Amino acid sequence: MPRVQRSIVIDCTPEQLLSIVCDYEKYPEFLTEVKAAKVLRSQGDATEVQHEIEVIRRIRYTLRHVVQGTNMRWTLVKGDLLKKNDGGWELESAGEGRTKATYWLDVAFGGLIPVPTSITDALSANSLPKVLESFKKRAEKLFPKNI
Repeated sequence: MPRVQRSIVIDCTPEQLLSIVCDYEKYPEFLTEVKAAKVLRSQGDATEVQHEIEVIRRIRYTLRHVVQGTNMRWTLVKGDLLKKNDGGWELESAGEGRTKATYWLDVAFGGLIPVPTSITDALSANSLPKVLESFKKRAEKLFPKNI
């Protein structure tokens, strides 16, 4: 699957949004597809997290997340149905305490039953706007602007 990418402007600083992005174990609270997230180990700027999501069926996988400044990238360590899961967040100031958040994802399914590329593409393209909206709502709830 080719890389898919979307951007959104969120009313919080890049540092505030990064704190939410890196709070992996809270994902089930606001991302409906995420059923569990557990930090396995953390060393320096790298954190390995086991994720469990419900997309078509329940999928468990481990990602290695690496933070650099206000950006975060991940790569697949292992997974029961995924053969590739690379992605990341690029967070940049949009002025006035706002952030332009760009989320990208490159996923490929494997296993005994191959998933057609068209289904993989559709799942990824459809999930990106929902993921971004969920992070936006979470950030603006946790960091409300004083009006």
